[in-house]
Amino acid sequence: MRILCVFAHPDDECYCAGTLAKLANEVTPDHDGHYQKNHTIRAIFMNDGVGIRRYEPGHHRNESVKNPNERTENRLKELGQSMNLIGIEDYQVYDTPNMRMDTIPQLEINRIVEDDIVVFKPDLVITHYGNDLNEDHRRTFTAVKIATRLRPDSIVKGVICTDNDQSRDIFKPNIYVDINEEIDIKKKCMESYRTEWQKPPGERNEETMKIMAKYNGYKAGTFYAENFQILFLKNPTLFI
Repeated sequence: MRILCVFAHPDDECYCAGTLAKLANEVTPDHDGHYQKNHTIRAIFMNDGVGIRRYEPGHHRNESVKNPNERTENRLKELGQSMNLIGIEDYQVYDTPNMRMDTIPQLEINRIVEDDIVVFKPDLVITHYGNDLNEDHRRTFTAVKIATRLRPDSIVKGVICTDNDQSRDIFKPNIYVDINEEIDIKKKCMESYRTEWQKPPGERNEETMKIMAKYNGYKAGTFYAENFQILFLKNPTLFI
């Protein structure tokens, strides 16, 4: 299966990192006894997640960022570490304005996603939930929804949405993925993003991530899980 992950910012993949790692490392032996990966995964990010903030995390808001370019370089290094942990080699960061995606035409965002779909030809797309509180996330979701609209010649057979716990009572998951074996990878992915780290009970830290996964696991009848909501499935056998 070919899987395209469409996220607004580096670190958004952490919310489904366990599932992505499970898919990225799923293999089947061929007739010669060699193991072949079952899935090909590509991840794209609408921007580097850096451009808007005018102060460093943990410092006073009136303190200016000393070197914005250095912050961008650090964020891309963190993304590389996270992708390596998950097992995704194919990823790309686009240059829409961070936290200001509402200042550019939706059509520009749509074209990024549409072009990537035409070239990569994914069976499944994983993206944000449409009612997320983050405007960039909502814009990204809208682009995916438009790019994957169902037609006789549609490439994409399904779209599922992940949640970053910023929609809370609105998000209604109908897929749970057991990540008991991938929980450490999920934690390490979040640990990679030291520029985004928040002290608990903030959400951007490995401990809160683990608590969220444990709560989802409780609902799914396992120890740790990640949840998703189906936007559409043209081919339900994607998950069989």
